[in-house]
Amino acid sequence: MSGSRPHVAVIGGGVIGLAIGWRLAAAGCSVDIFERGAAGHGASWAAAGMLAAGIEAEPGEALLYALNRLSQGMWPGFAAEVEAASGIAVGYRDEGTMAVALTRDDAAQLRFHYDFQRSLGVELEWLSGTEARRREPHLHPGLAAAVFSPRDHQVDNRRLVTALRRVFLDAGGGPQVRAAQDAFALRFHLHPTVKATRLSDGHGVMLMLPNKEVWTFSGHEDQVELEDSVYLAGSEGPRRTAQIVIRGHARTASRVQWSLQQAPAGTPTSAGSSRRAREDEPRLPL
Repeated sequence: MSGSRPHVAVIGGGVIGLAIGWRLAAAGCSVDIFERGAAGHGASWAAAGMLAAGIEAEPGEALLYALNRLSQGMWPGFAAEVEAASGIAVGYRDEGTMAVALTRDDAAQLRFHYDFQRSLGVELEWLSGTEARRREPHLHPGLAAAVFSPRDHQVDNRRLVTALRRVFLDAGGGPQVRAAQDAFALRFHLHPTVKATRLSDGHGVMLMLPNKEVWTFSGHEDQVELEDSVYLAGSEGPRRTAQIVIRGHARTASRVQWSLQQAPAGTPTSAGSSRRAREDEPRLPL
């Protein structure tokens, strides 16, 4: 601390880190944000900007839902404040969110979550395929069903992190968001139908395709991580998926080696190490 002005270090320069840094700097704190890459260009940059406390609530999250809904209720004022301070429109949209089901199996799963979310008090409307297409004519003509949530909204995540970085610096944060300038991340985004399990040695990922083929992704000497991602290419809208990530520093890593190899037929679905068999490996979900 210097006098009465505390010096705060914030680890992580995504939406949350930038927002915290902004508030602290505006309150008179000396703030530095440390981020291994460009601020706001990690998960916050790849996300779909969903503010969907209701329609994304999962079983086991009953207590978390109350906190998420309280936080979501603060978003209109927060977005307006960020826009006013930064001069950047963050693309806050409040027309509601629709989740769709293409098949009868998808509709059964959607109905399960609909019933659970309704039990939490989430305001939802069940729509037939015809009703959904009447509201959104560009949806797939074979759509089975949909759920509309009027209180779940969206923000343009990339505009938001750009605006938050500006207001953080304008409030006296920094002098700049600090990052390892030579840091890099190599990302392999997976299709939602591919199931992935990280191997225990940390250097590989076992992948199972819908047809039960098993493949092994190896980062060789580099550590490999599995992180959340969003699949945007489907007609049914954004879907959760995973991404394989290899990180490093350009000053110390002259090259990155990786390989993708199909496992022999009959390979057990337990994720044995790419270097040695392990009994304690997690099993791939089937």
